[in-house]
Amino acid sequence: MTTQKMLSTRIAKQDLITDRSCDILLVDDNPNILAIMSACLEKKGSSITKASDGRAGLEAIKKNSYDLVITDLKMPGANGFAILKEAKRINPDTIVIIASGNQQFESAIEALHLGADSYLLKPFGVDELYRHINQCFEKLEQKKRNMASDEYLRTLK
Repeated sequence: MTTQKMLSTRIAKQDLITDRSCDILLVDDNPNILAIMSACLEKKGSSITKASDGRAGLEAIKKNSYDLVITDLKMPGANGFAILKEAKRINPDTIVIIASGNQQFESAIEALHLGADSYLLKPFGVDELYRHINQCFEKLEQKKRNMASDEYLRTLK
């Protein structure tokens, strides 16, 4: 694969965020992380809601529908697992990414077991954030295509 083709593929994948014009909830008790993620995702055309602790994150999930939730794992009020569970309970198609400085594999395994779509280790860069988001959207689109295909096959029987 040529370098130009690799770059165009990479750019096309990053545009998945822009193409969707997502409603995103960011939950983190670190105001700097909230500000940086918010600025990066707003540049992609997303609508951002910020919550500065777990309790505020849970309240936001109960009041609004989000395409994507990015939450810290450890914070006051409620942890990222509680955010994950509530977001998936309300809408199983909501993409939830857990972001954590916890380097232990057990946390990542538990998050994925509970239904997290991805697990980001802090500190992470903007490109890594975009990559995780795009991979999650690609998986969701594939899931929807598979469901549509299964539904179509059922109608043929």
